[in-house]
Amino acid sequence: MISAITRTLANMTDNTATAPEASAAAAAEDGSDIASRKRPLDDSEDASPSTTATADPDTSAASATTKPPQQPPAKQAKVDYRPKVKPKRKTDPAVLEVRRLVQHCCKRDDLDTAIKAYDDAVAKSLLVEAQTFYNLLNLCDGLSDRAVHIGTPRRANNDGSADDNSPGESQPDIVKVSPRERREHAFRIKKHMESISLPLNEPAYTALIRILSKANDTENAELLLTEAERCQQCKPKLRMYSALLLAYCNNGDMTNAVNVWNRLHRISKELVVDRGSANSDEIIQLSEREYCALIRCATKTCCDVVMERVLSEIAEDVLIPSADTTNAIISWFESSGAIADSDGRDGHISADIKSLLPPRGEDLPTMGPVVAARWEVSRSCSIDTSNATLTSGCLKDKKLKPVELSMKAWSDMMKMNESIVLEGSVEGHTSKFQGGRKGQKRMLKMKNAIEKRKHNWLSFKKYLTDRIGPSYIDASVSATTRRPFDVVIDGANVGYYKQNYANSPKHVDYEQIDKAISHFTEQGKSVLMVLHERHFNRNLMPEWAALIAQKWEEKGVLYKAPAGSNDDWFWLHVALWCGRNTLVLTNDEMRDHHFQMLAHRSFVRWKER
Repeated sequence: MISAITRTLANMTDNTATAPEASAAAAAEDGSDIASRKRPLDDSEDASPSTTATADPDTSAASATTKPPQQPPAKQAKVDYRPKVKPKRKTDPAVLEVRRLVQHCCKRDDLDTAIKAYDDAVAKSLLVEAQTFYNLLNLCDGLSDRAVHIGTPRRANNDGSADDNSPGESQPDIVKVSPRERREHAFRIKKHMESISLPLNEPAYTALIRILSKANDTENAELLLTEAERCQQCKPKLRMYSALLLAYCNNGDMTNAVNVWNRLHRISKELVVDRGSANSDEIIQLSEREYCALIRCATKTCCDVVMERVLSEIAEDVLIPSADTTNAIISWFESSGAIADSDGRDGHISADIKSLLPPRGEDLPTMGPVVAARWEVSRSCSIDTSNATLTSGCLKDKKLKPVELSMKAWSDMMKMNESIVLEGSVEGHTSKFQGGRKGQKRMLKMKNAIEKRKHNWLSFKKYLTDRIGPSYIDASVSATTRRPFDVVIDGANVGYYKQNYANSPKHVDYEQIDKAISHFTEQGKSVLMVLHERHFNRNLMPEWAALIAQKWEEKGVLYKAPAGSNDDWFWLHVALWCGRNTLVLTNDEMRDHHFQMLAHRSFVRWKER
């Protein structure tokens, strides 16, 4: 009877009995005592004695009939919320082999082998990838002084080591390709790209313009440059214009060389306006290579207008001129173009070229004159670095004059630093990183955090007004009403100097900072040291340093940067607020500020001065 009831219950529960219960039923069929079999109680069951099975078979059957055994809840399947990644589309192995071979040819600058691989792929109607086209165009230009990224992983040898060789077993000698053949290959590839509606990007246009410029085909290079400027996929860069400008300079064509310079300035300025940025420092500037070529062309054509302008640009952009640039400058002053009333100078030509030059910046210094009745050149001279006085040469005992920053540049830097503090970035800076390996920008999204930072910054500016007076850029205020600091010290930078050693303390070297302060105060200089307030936390600052910190506060040489801020913002702003004659003691290169400020000229020059 018990066996029949057990089978009935199994059917009622849709065959979901667990292994222990099935064992109990089997034991009942053998005449075993089911009262000795106990199952685990469910949370909903009462653990009272009334639920215990009795030895009477009838009672047991009734109990089993009225209350079927409880089953454990079924486990729910885990839901995977991760986005499904589409499987990568498999590329034809033959296409991959062409890609890898062309990339290896880029590494070896082997155009002949790459063209053969390309022609073979076209003959077999294989798909030629876009990047392969671009690599081929760069190869046609020549990669002896440049490099192309090799993206395909290197093939492994049988022993597991990487294979640095080409797909073939041997390395054939590189066959030289003439400039005429390079040009033919390049424009044959360009025609193929146009037939399949594959647009050219900036590196491709640059390679084609270089090929034409090297062949002195400046007319077609100009047409291609115009096409590139109209192409949506092409973002103009200096290198796209450089080859054409250098070609004109080598040919002594100053008018067209200046036209290219002005063209670069105009197109980059239009892009800045289109992006809605008001920062003029985003305009593409010439590099030292282009400046040097313009100087040589000016020397060849006796063009003093371009020479003076290029010297001014170099003074602002190039911190230390190279040997080539230095020799080019000397060559000008030793030429007939630098001599007044020289037969080689043509005032009308210089006047025409002056109207073609790009607009002169407001803060650009004037490095003139470059024309005189006679010039004496001293190729080597020494300088007294303490007072910037020349101790030898044709200008012995003369003092060098610093190239000052304009008030506009000074004001722009202060505004940009304040924008970094209050907004987290500078207008026009699209990168999400601060720069200088300091991670992402500190963007404030919570209203209370924004208000707290603004409150701290307003308190800081009030402190500067009380201690120093109006800022340096306020030209309406007389210098006598201001009390600028002579020296501003980056406390954390000085405190952590040479502290990176095994088992070094976590706190700054307070005594080292104190020595730096004393060094300047003993000379009668006014000092302000900026240090983050976390360095004065009891858990970090040792007890012996408390007296040093108390001395700093009593002397008024300490400003504590508030929590949630970067102390660099504060000492930089103090230095800018004080003005030109204030020195900053720090080993910080301020790469994050340079990266965000986008002010190559003014910021780099301010650091050097």
